[in-house]
Amino acid sequence: MVNSVVGNLPEVLMARYVADERVACIIEAGGNRYVQFLVTEDQHVVIECVSNRFLEGEDLLTLDDELTLLSAGFAPPEPDHEPHPNWWWHADNQAGIMEACVLAALVLRDVFKLSGASRVDLIERPLGSRR
Repeated sequence: MVNSVVGNLPEVLMARYVADERVACIIEAGGNRYVQFLVTEDQHVVIECVSNRFLEGEDLLTLDDELTLLSAGFAPPEPDHEPHPNWWWHADNQAGIMEACVLAALVLRDVFKLSGASRVDLIERPLGSRR
């Protein structure tokens, strides 16, 4: 459920951050809608919200959804889709973990229109080290 995943997310991400682990965490919200995080071994955090490049039909983000993302501080997808094919936000400090969690809650609630009781799945994928 959204409330459970969002409530546990700071602990999950912070544990990876302080352990200098490179990990991807993905919140799957149904259809092909997702919010994903990359926590790197050099203590950066990136959050991405799926863009319309990967969505179809009713899952497509509306102009209002995209304006919500912009207002929250997300950068839009890159025109050539590399290196950022999705909406994204980046931090390089520990406080960024909490801000990323707040942004994830905003995406789930205000962009994907999910309630606290809606089902989502949190998936963690260790990525190994680049060092």
